[in-house]
Amino acid sequence: MSDNKLRTLIFAAVTVVIILSGWLCDDAYHGFVMAKHLVEGNGFVYNIGERVNASTCPLFTLIIAGIYALFGRGMYIIGIGTCVIFSVLCVYMLLYKTCRTRGDLIFITLILCSKSFISYSTSGLENSLLFALGMLFFLVMFKSESYSGGELFILSFLAGLIALTRMDNILIYLPFLIYCFIVRKNKIGRLPAFFIGFAGVLPFIAWEIFSLFYYGFLFPNTAYIKLGTMISLRLYIRKGIEYVIASFAMDPAVIIIPVAYIFIALLMCRDIRHKLLSLGTALYIIYVIRIGGDFMSGRHFTVIYILSSAAVVMILRENIIKFDIKRASKILVVCMMYAVTIGNLLDSVVK
Repeated sequence: MSDNKLRTLIFAAVTVVIILSGWLCDDAYHGFVMAKHLVEGNGFVYNIGERVNASTCPLFTLIIAGIYALFGRGMYIIGIGTCVIFSVLCVYMLLYKTCRTRGDLIFITLILCSKSFISYSTSGLENSLLFALGMLFFLVMFKSESYSGGELFILSFLAGLIALTRMDNILIYLPFLIYCFIVRKNKIGRLPAFFIGFAGVLPFIAWEIFSLFYYGFLFPNTAYIKLGTMISLRLYIRKGIEYVIASFAMDPAVIIIPVAYIFIALLMCRDIRHKLLSLGTALYIIYVIRIGGDFMSGRHFTVIYILSSAAVVMILRENIIKFDIKRASKILVVCMMYAVTIGNLLDSVVK
């Protein structure tokens, strides 16, 4: 069987699995109710008459509202169908734009068998949209080593859409965005680069202005409920660590792949783009621990899992690893020292 036929077979099989595994979780209905109320003229709210933002994913909720406005019913099918479309788009980009060899295909196929990825490919949550936007950003990011004005605009526009989908996910891309707009802009001055970036994130800025005037707050109500409590930082961290452990127990790959990517990119990879993406991955993991994780195991690691998998495939295929055992040993010793120090601090905090 040729690689192209194998690719098509894998794509069809994964698509069928995603469709047959389709489901909706209760959290999805926060956004669905807001979408329904918006279409019916009752405002972009959860409770009619109360201007409170109950959705952490305004872009995804607005997309659901747009589709609901077209069909007028069937929120269950609309929710699952929308997730399937975005998740299948992500799978397409992984298989057709990232994989070039049979080895790549085999590795990515194993990655797509992840319980976490399959579960949150639907569920009615914003993960599917983040998969698609994240892969689009990844492809533009690794298209070239320096970026024209048009490419900078696309990167900033995608970053704005990601933030509009789920604000905290921008942490994954932030180190690279700062670097490319300061260093890797192709013959573009700092002021023009700033205006290009500003123009790209205008949809997100517009949403924040709307949110401030319509709801009275820049962030969704759920953020204040979860973090604006009397719960101590040490309890948040302990719960965050428990969330990582629970995610690992349910689906080890969703933790192993991002951590392996961080190690490979920071210690062994010569490409600065991988180092910056891995740094963003590490920042996001720390953030998830800081907020105490979540009650849905694996959910918050699925995006970095997909991006890390695509990045590992690229690193191994293009052989851009430069392993200096002396330098790596020194870095590992320093990392171990920091790990022991942080571990002791966490231990004292948790206890």
